[in-house]
Amino acid sequence: MAADLCVVGAGSGGFGAACAAARLGVSVILLEAADGVGDTSNWEPVAGGTGLCAELYECLRQLPEAICLQQRKCSYHPDRPWGWYDRDLQATDYRLSLSRRSGVPVTFEPQALDNVMRRLLTATGNCDLHLNTRFIKAEIVRGGQRVCAILAQTADGDDRRIEAPMFIDATADIHLACGIGCLHTIGPEGPEAYDEPSASSKEGLVLNNASPCYRVSPVSNGRH
Repeated sequence: MAADLCVVGAGSGGFGAACAAARLGVSVILLEAADGVGDTSNWEPVAGGTGLCAELYECLRQLPEAICLQQRKCSYHPDRPWGWYDRDLQATDYRLSLSRRSGVPVTFEPQALDNVMRRLLTATGNCDLHLNTRFIKAEIVRGGQRVCAILAQTADGDDRRIEAPMFIDATADIHLACGIGCLHTIGPEGPEAYDEPSASSKEGLVLNNASPCYRVSPVSNGRH
């Protein structure tokens, strides 16, 4: 298989890269190890993005109970390290999610997001999506300066060789980048790493917190 661009990973970043490129006329092969698009996609609470994020929101808003803004029920406090947001079925203005100060996160149905993302990718006419297809290894051109092809494998064990002049690693654990020996770090990076004077030199692992979400539903009598 061959294309102008191969994107590995179809989460929020991979979807965005593939969709944007395909809309510009670039032929794209999009690989995803799971059986759906979107993966751990999220609108970070009270920091919703514009562009494709806003477009996805509007598409999902046309579907019954597929997406909504939230309202704060209980704020985080150091003595009680959790917060509580619930659905706000009245608010629909996406602009409310674009500022941390507004305090309005977005919640959505993962399956609905998967369906909409697939529809938008198909509509480009330039994106070839391969689900249940996992990156295995990369082939480097002589001299070690560029990836010329990658080998992927389907859930059935069939090998797929993809050639492209450009590859984007959108996997959660940068499997492609690690596979070709790219330097990477976890945690803070000093000012010298990327010539950023404002970067902190403080040592220690600093990662974003996770935000578990739960669905609370009534059950019939006698069930726990």
